[in-house]
Amino acid sequence: MLTFMFKKKFLFIILFFLVLLIPNPITAANRPFNPFLSGNAIGEPTISLGTVILERETVTVDLRGLANFQRSQAIEFLADTSPRLIVMESTYKVTNKGDSQSVGFTFFGDDSTFKAGTNTGLWIDDQAVPIESFDTEQKQLPLSWGIPINTSAIEKEWKVPYRPSVRSSSIYFKVEVPSGSHLIKVRYLAQPSTYLLGDGSIPWQFVYILTPARDWVGFTGLDATIYIPKGWEFASNVVLNNDGEKLTGSWPTLPTNALSLTVRTPVPNFFPISTFAWLLGPVMCLALGSIVGAFMKRQGRNLALAIPISVFLGVAWASLIFFSMSYDQNHLKALVGENQLCRPNGSFIKIASFPIIMALGIVLAHVSAFFSHRNVVENKR
Repeated sequence: MLTFMFKKKFLFIILFFLVLLIPNPITAANRPFNPFLSGNAIGEPTISLGTVILERETVTVDLRGLANFQRSQAIEFLADTSPRLIVMESTYKVTNKGDSQSVGFTFFGDDSTFKAGTNTGLWIDDQAVPIESFDTEQKQLPLSWGIPINTSAIEKEWKVPYRPSVRSSSIYFKVEVPSGSHLIKVRYLAQPSTYLLGDGSIPWQFVYILTPARDWVGFTGLDATIYIPKGWEFASNVVLNNDGEKLTGSWPTLPTNALSLTVRTPVPNFFPISTFAWLLGPVMCLALGSIVGAFMKRQGRNLALAIPISVFLGVAWASLIFFSMSYDQNHLKALVGENQLCRPNGSFIKIASFPIIMALGIVLAHVSAFFSHRNVVENKR
């Protein structure tokens, strides 16, 4: 009877602390965290060429602005003032074998894509072409684009989920192309996409959809030059020549439906001290629980008096894990920099695991105390 009463009290104490410390799911639901910062779905323009032949394209992408990202800008990714950290430039070599002809270029973007004072726009033979129209109504991007659902990861073991904005307004240029060969250049600003949840630095994603180019008559190749911040790591779905801050590639035909790139600042190697906390905790609870059980029996005291000590050991282990994970995260922040640091998975783990680890610590300590208490009795016999 006494054993049954003891077990009920012990179970009640564990349930009490679990109810007290487990995060409220309703409160958590009111503060959902969206790990995606959805940037532009960047791609080739839709071009009505007519009899004009588009022979070759040279793409230059400048991603060096990613190094200037400020954490306070994250919330602006869904606003009109979202940071434009990518500079896109495409040069098209075209040939018109007939009379002068109007060619239409339709780009997906908003009023920050081509912005006054940013050296953006469209030119033919260095002559600026004004925007013909700007349709503010956001439309679904074409399914034919085949926007990928992920990009290559630096670690290679997995893919980074890619979720750009799939609705956009559109900008139209009307270009008068005289007879002969000409160069048409377009330069605009874009915002990247990223997946913020992780334990390292932010994986910035650049995806350039090439699918519309399959409809261009006479297309003979693509040249690409991509500038990335100095010292940053990258992973791509195509082979690129690496020259430090500059990545280059050249293809006689379209290499893929979408050129994708993931870049990030390197993550330094360091051993997390939270590993010691996870390993030390069970040893601490079992060892000290055993000592307490034996001590209680030698003092002729009931084992129920060991419950507060078991609770203390469980709380101590959970606290050790919580604070060591916090230390590891702050250490990583110091190494990587707050602006380039992901929101760690550990933020949830620290909170969710606290009551579980605490309960496990209590059980380990008290079970160890119970067997130690019993063994002392058996030895006396």
